[in-house]
Amino acid sequence: MYKIHNYKKNKRDNRIDHIILTQAKNLYQKGTYLQPDNMLGSYHYTWGDWQSYFYEELKLKRLPMHYYTELVDQDYVIYKGLNKYTRSKFLQDLVKHHVIPYKYLDSLLVVIGEDYTVDPMDKRMYNHLSDKLFSEIMYYNDINYNQIIYLDDILTRDWKQMLKNSPLEYQIEPAKFFDPHYMYIQMKDYKKH
Repeated sequence: MYKIHNYKKNKRDNRIDHIILTQAKNLYQKGTYLQPDNMLGSYHYTWGDWQSYFYEELKLKRLPMHYYTELVDQDYVIYKGLNKYTRSKFLQDLVKHHVIPYKYLDSLLVVIGEDYTVDPMDKRMYNHLSDKLFSEIMYYNDINYNQIIYLDDILTRDWKQMLKNSPLEYQIEPAKFFDPHYMYIQMKDYKKH
């Protein structure tokens, strides 16, 4: 069971500068166990299994993401992990070991429970994220489309070597079937005025 934290004790700057998206499998760590189907996502509930993985297998005190989304039954759902005042351990690890630049340390992390190294992103997922999550965050934090970024686009030039030379066990794989251009088109359609 996870511990409830009081954000006032670790409050950071209220401003959100970036939203980083990544596929769930990038948070998996070598040498640990998670049912293989959870990394593929699609057609079954994985949120509970991912929570158990983080708390029971990795012994984390907090979830490493701010939001998690997946297909459940007929449509997509969004779960809240961290509050926006808490840094993501995943992003902290990547910044510390120069896998991503420092300016992304305080970003919100949105994890998608699908594997985009195998399957393309469902257009309904883009619509869902734009309507239920991005438009509201953009409106209340005065951020634009360029500040919503997929992890692949912020990896440093030598990220593979940096990851290899670090003690980190993440298995980051570029998501060749993620289409940021279509995502930006959808965000414009759902923009709140």
